[in-house]
Amino acid sequence: MTGPRISDREPVLKAVEEFNRIGRERFLAEHGYGKAKDYFLYLDGRLYDSKAICGVAHGYEHPGDGPLKASDFSGGEATVARVLEVLGFTVVKGLRNTPDPSQPLVLVENEVTVGGEYDHWRDDTGVRYQYPNSYRNRVAPGRPFVYYRGTRRSDRRSGRPEYFGSGVVGRVWRDPAVPESTPKKNWRWYCEIEEYCAFDRPVPAKQADGYIENIQRSMGWRTGVREIPAEQFNRIMFLAGVASGPLFRASEPVEVVPVSTANPSRPTSLSEVLAPTPVSALTVASPSRSYRRPRDAKRTGDWAEEVVYLFLRRTLPESQRETVDWIARRGQTPGWDIQYTDGAGEVIAVEVKGTTAARFPSIELTSNEWDAAAQLKERYSLYLVARALTKEPAIAVIRDPHQRYLGGDLFAEPTSWRLYFRNLDT
Repeated sequence: MTGPRISDREPVLKAVEEFNRIGRERFLAEHGYGKAKDYFLYLDGRLYDSKAICGVAHGYEHPGDGPLKASDFSGGEATVARVLEVLGFTVVKGLRNTPDPSQPLVLVENEVTVGGEYDHWRDDTGVRYQYPNSYRNRVAPGRPFVYYRGTRRSDRRSGRPEYFGSGVVGRVWRDPAVPESTPKKNWRWYCEIEEYCAFDRPVPAKQADGYIENIQRSMGWRTGVREIPAEQFNRIMFLAGVASGPLFRASEPVEVVPVSTANPSRPTSLSEVLAPTPVSALTVASPSRSYRRPRDAKRTGDWAEEVVYLFLRRTLPESQRETVDWIARRGQTPGWDIQYTDGAGEVIAVEVKGTTAARFPSIELTSNEWDAAAQLKERYSLYLVARALTKEPAIAVIRDPHQRYLGGDLFAEPTSWRLYFRNLDT
């Protein structure tokens, strides 16, 4: 047999459900597969052994054949990667040297470092993380992590070593500020941070029964990116008062703040909710050309839409407030979520995007939304809600995003449309 024959997403999702239900070790053992080394299915914040998933999915679609075993076909780019990508799934490649791509990470982000030796790292908490080439094979899309900081603080005082937030590694790219001619050992990398959750109460690294991480050498604590066993990761999440959900999925606040108690009174500046991307970074290939929606994106999106709806009902001129219509709530999808009529009798379209992070590294639009923006021009606005699901969300407005694209202020990458902002001054 040349490979798995899969014509629909459903068999793949059934194989994933079985994987989650019985666990990775049992799934691979029962179906005759070893652990993947280089190609992984990336779905809902988790990495799956792509060849095994395809072999089992074949059996779900063709019960007469049954699941394929590893010896029945070869994996890789020409078989499993192509099958999954044609079906619209994301395949993460290039993880051959990763010991276990499903294991959580610790990302060290110190306020200051000894002698200032490492103060040059350009981290942006909850938005992006910069790291040296030595950690290249550890930082992979989909890996959950906790942030850690040591004793040194920016006010020159000493603090306790602690974990202060969690998230999921997103898009990865090489730092274009380092020339390719530079020896690879001196290259630097960036990753986007998805689903960031700042801990309301940071977790001390040392508990009553000792340190959470079993690190024997003092230098081990200075390792910038390190793997952490699942039970230690889950203990940190528990102590932080965060519900981590299924293992290896991103965290979420235990309690969602009611929209009625979280309405901002005025819009803020774009620089408060957007993280501009260096122009040169936009040409750097990432490990995958497909991107997932963060887990619980619908809940975040609905919450953000309601915040904007109430915000417009409260802040628009009185004659326009009664025309505000939350059309997405009724299932209408013309390319925007909310609309109202302005003083000139024109319908103004409002598309809402929400994130639980402090800022958006980028914004994803569907083709339908981008087409509407191009057609309506100045009558189309993006309302961005950062820090969604919290007591202090921030709203910023981008009017006529298509004109900003034509003017060069933003770059649009057709994945569904993914926007990166270059200039926030206007």
